[in-house]
Amino acid sequence: IPVCSRVEAILGKEDPGEVILDEFAAQPLVFLLVPHLFSVSRTPEEHFFLLAAGFALFRFFDVLKPLGIKRLQDFGGGVGVVADDLAAALAGSLVLYLFA
Repeated sequence: IPVCSRVEAILGKEDPGEVILDEFAAQPLVFLLVPHLFSVSRTPEEHFFLLAAGFALFRFFDVLKPLGIKRLQDFGGGVGVVADDLAAALAGSLVLYLFA
Protein backbone atom coordinates (compact mmCIF):
# COMPACT_ATOMS: atom_id res chain seq x y z
CA ILE A 1 0.00 0.00 0.00
CA PRO A 2 2.75 2.53 0.80
CA VAL A 3 4.60 1.73 -2.45
CA CYS A 4 1.41 2.14 -4.51
CA SER A 5 0.62 5.42 -2.72
CA ARG A 6 4.10 6.74 -3.44
CA VAL A 7 4.01 5.75 -7.12
CA GLU A 8 0.61 7.42 -7.51
CA ALA A 9 2.11 10.62 -6.10
CA ILE A 10 5.20 10.41 -8.32
CA LEU A 11 3.23 9.73 -11.51
CA GLY A 12 0.36 12.06 -10.62
CA LYS A 13 -2.22 9.42 -11.59
CA GLU A 14 -4.87 7.45 -9.73
CA ASP A 15 -4.32 3.69 -9.91
CA PRO A 16 -1.73 3.96 -12.70
CA GLY A 17 -1.54 1.03 -15.08
CA GLU A 18 2.23 1.05 -14.74
CA VAL A 19 1.86 -0.22 -11.18
CA ILE A 20 1.38 -3.97 -11.10
CA LEU A 21 2.59 -4.61 -7.56
CA ASP A 22 -1.04 -4.78 -6.41
CA GLU A 23 -1.73 -7.64 -8.84
CA PHE A 24 1.34 -9.54 -7.60
CA ALA A 25 0.17 -9.11 -4.01
CA ALA A 26 -3.44 -10.16 -4.68
CA GLN A 27 -3.14 -12.92 -7.28
CA PRO A 28 -2.07 -15.68 -4.84
CA LEU A 29 -5.14 -14.99 -2.70
CA VAL A 30 -7.33 -16.52 -5.42
CA PHE A 31 -6.21 -19.86 -4.02
CA LEU A 32 -6.96 -18.93 -0.40
CA LEU A 33 -10.13 -21.04 -0.13
CA VAL A 34 -8.90 -23.96 -2.19
CA PRO A 35 -5.49 -25.16 -0.95
CA HIS A 36 -6.84 -28.71 -0.84
CA LEU A 37 -7.20 -28.64 -4.63
CA PHE A 38 -3.43 -28.83 -4.99
CA SER A 39 -3.01 -32.26 -3.44
CA VAL A 40 -0.37 -34.71 -4.58
CA SER A 41 -3.09 -36.99 -5.94
CA ARG A 42 -3.82 -34.60 -8.80
CA THR A 43 -2.06 -34.78 -12.14
CA PRO A 44 0.14 -31.98 -13.45
CA GLU A 45 -2.56 -31.21 -16.02
CA GLU A 46 -5.15 -30.77 -13.27
CA HIS A 47 -2.80 -28.45 -11.37
CA PHE A 48 -2.22 -26.43 -14.53
CA PHE A 49 -5.98 -26.17 -15.16
CA LEU A 50 -6.61 -24.97 -11.59
CA LEU A 51 -3.84 -22.39 -11.83
CA ALA A 52 -5.12 -21.16 -15.19
CA ALA A 53 -8.70 -21.02 -13.90
CA GLY A 54 -7.60 -19.06 -10.82
CA PHE A 55 -5.64 -16.61 -12.95
CA ALA A 56 -8.56 -16.16 -15.38
CA LEU A 57 -11.04 -15.62 -12.55
CA PHE A 58 -8.78 -13.05 -10.93
CA ARG A 59 -8.36 -11.15 -14.20
CA PHE A 60 -12.12 -11.32 -14.87
CA PHE A 61 -12.97 -9.73 -11.54
CA ASP A 62 -10.00 -7.33 -11.68
CA VAL A 63 -10.83 -5.99 -15.14
CA LEU A 64 -14.63 -5.87 -15.00
CA LYS A 65 -14.83 -4.98 -11.28
CA PRO A 66 -18.40 -6.27 -10.73
CA LEU A 67 -20.18 -6.65 -7.36
CA GLY A 68 -19.13 -3.23 -6.11
CA ILE A 69 -15.42 -3.95 -6.47
CA LYS A 70 -15.02 -0.74 -8.49
CA ARG A 71 -16.21 1.33 -5.50
CA LEU A 72 -13.22 0.18 -3.47
CA GLN A 73 -10.99 2.37 -5.64
CA ASP A 74 -12.74 5.36 -4.06
CA PHE A 75 -10.67 4.86 -0.90
CA GLY A 76 -7.89 6.60 -2.78
CA GLY A 77 -4.15 6.27 -2.53
CA GLY A 78 -2.50 2.92 -2.12
CA VAL A 79 -5.47 1.56 -0.20
CA GLY A 80 -7.75 2.07 -3.20
CA VAL A 81 -5.15 0.64 -5.57
CA VAL A 82 -4.78 -2.54 -3.53
CA ALA A 83 -8.33 -2.97 -2.15
CA ASP A 84 -10.00 -3.60 -5.50
CA ASP A 85 -7.40 -6.24 -6.36
CA LEU A 86 -7.84 -7.96 -3.01
CA ALA A 87 -11.61 -8.02 -3.54
CA ALA A 88 -11.15 -9.40 -7.07
CA ALA A 89 -8.91 -12.15 -5.68
CA LEU A 90 -11.40 -13.06 -2.97
CA ALA A 91 -14.30 -13.12 -5.44
CA GLY A 92 -12.24 -15.32 -7.75
CA SER A 93 -11.38 -17.58 -4.82
CA LEU A 94 -15.03 -17.98 -3.93
CA VAL A 95 -15.98 -18.86 -7.52
CA LEU A 96 -13.08 -21.31 -7.80
CA TYR A 97 -14.14 -22.89 -4.50
CA LEU A 98 -17.75 -23.23 -5.66
CA PHE A 99 -16.64 -24.60 -9.03
CA ALA A 100 -14.31 -27.13 -7.41
